[in-house]
Amino acid sequence: MSKCVPAVLESDFPSFQFRGWGELKTEDFTIGGTMVWNAGLLTLGGTLIIFGFTFWLINSTKSPAEPGEVAPKIYGMRKKYFVLLLLLIVLTLFVSLRGLPYFAPGAPVYKVNVEGTMWYWDIAQVEGPRRGSVIEAGKLVEFTITSSDVNHGMGIYNQAGELLTQTQAMPGYPSKLYYTFEQPGTYFVVCMEYCGLAHHAMNTTLQVQ
Repeated sequence: MSKCVPAVLESDFPSFQFRGWGELKTEDFTIGGTMVWNAGLLTLGGTLIIFGFTFWLINSTKSPAEPGEVAPKIYGMRKKYFVLLLLLIVLTLFVSLRGLPYFAPGAPVYKVNVEGTMWYWDIAQVEGPRRGSVIEAGKLVEFTITSSDVNHGMGIYNQAGELLTQTQAMPGYPSKLYYTFEQPGTYFVVCMEYCGLAHHAMNTTLQVQ
């Protein structure tokens, strides 16, 4: 059973010794993968479309007209805009949701129960093929995460400071998280949701061989 209890309560977020050759600051934490880039590009594209449409609309209505002449055009334009927006939403949901890991990709080899408590992680003995199992790289792991007090956010980082996976730790509700560690080594379990005075010290390690 692994616990990490803060010895000192500090108000500033401390430096983590994740890397063997130096300190990892808060600003070094990054979220890898292409989903962030895709979301940014979609946001930028949507913003440009809205600005372009607004610019065209302003420049196309400079000449005065009677309300009776303008109303049918506005209603027709609104209908086209609604259909276009609906198609865009359906396309975006289809592209973004189909790849999310809502279901376990096969039967897990290892099972780990994790409980978050202010301000430490209680990681139970790994359940695996053998007694006293240690998580092996390349094998699917099922984490069952809950909390004994308030909401916590469980994030797993590698030694490069990259966020690999995350989920919520909620009281009274077991969250399932499935992940396969590609490389052996030490991984870091960090609380990602503010949970009180020593939130910054709520971290521990996870060994993968």
